[in-house]
Amino acid sequence: MMVAGVVVMLKIVVSGVVMFVGRIVVMLPVSVVTFVFGVKMTSDLVVFNLVMSVGDVVMFVSDTVVKLNVVVFAIVMFVVGIVVAVAAEVLSVGVLVVMLDVEVGGVVMFVESIVVI
Repeated sequence: MMVAGVVVMLKIVVSGVVMFVGRIVVMLPVSVVTFVFGVKMTSDLVVFNLVMSVGDVVMFVSDTVVKLNVVVFAIVMFVVGIVVAVAAEVLSVGVLVVMLDVEVGGVVMFVESIVVI
């Protein structure tokens, strides 16, 4: 009876060891595959986020360049407007000078015609 009890106990111990080793043999590859998959997914996310960050920097720089172009264009248009306004004033002064010259010339001709008559 004692030998049979020892054999049963040894069978239980051996089956427990076999189950433990079997569990390790089954779960270790699953754990390794899960770990490798997790590392790959994490590295993919890191690369994706780096690419997105670079894309954000590029978008920020291009947006800044576009805004600077708009500001420069607005300043240039403002200066052109001032130049056009000054040119218009110079032309109007020139027209006034010509009109005064014509008027003075007319008065001089009128006075000359009176003096000659």
